[in-house]
Amino acid sequence: MFEWISNYSTALQITLGILTLGVWYFYGHILKASYDRKRRPRVLINKGLGTLHLDSPCLICNMSSDSIYVLCLIAELETSEGTFTAQVTHYEMEEGGQTSRLSTRQQPIDSGQCMRIRHFRELVTRAAEAGNIAVQDGLPQDDGVVFRSLAVTAICMYSSEDQPFGTERGFDLDCSRKSTPRLIPVESDAKRLVSRKDRKKVATWLRRYT
Repeated sequence: MFEWISNYSTALQITLGILTLGVWYFYGHILKASYDRKRRPRVLINKGLGTLHLDSPCLICNMSSDSIYVLCLIAELETSEGTFTAQVTHYEMEEGGQTSRLSTRQQPIDSGQCMRIRHFRELVTRAAEAGNIAVQDGLPQDDGVVFRSLAVTAICMYSSEDQPFGTERGFDLDCSRKSTPRLIPVESDAKRLVSRKDRKKVATWLRRYT
């Protein structure tokens, strides 16, 4: 046995070196993937208060390790008449039942914090108005128009990235009852817009709305 080891010691050392290098590469890859995942921005878009209705606030939550800066917020409303898009970054504040001044949602959000948009009804109404659709109580006034879904997109900057990124979440609108539509998430989480088509759409929105 010892004679065999002595005869093949060089080959064994080379093999052991290769195996050791492979192990270090494997663990290095795991550490890098963990670091990249930690540094990757993560934004959640969710409903507040746990209600299905449009009066629920829309929450933009920063689950990244560092702060993000919100550049633009977009609402896309899919209807039987087509899909209509509205910028909802800026809005009119109301005091005492009267519109007082224009305000903006362009702002930083610290890690673990949320931005609160008053309610989804505002997002539906703004997108519907972009398509010249009259809305009352979250429903189209024209009985021939059907609201199908709403997508909310947040376009943000993150400290470790050079380019803006977009995060989107879709919600189905259940208008089967002649009352406030129900808002049903399509997926359990928001989707990061990373494909070439998505990045092009994000860039187009930034040029148009900022």
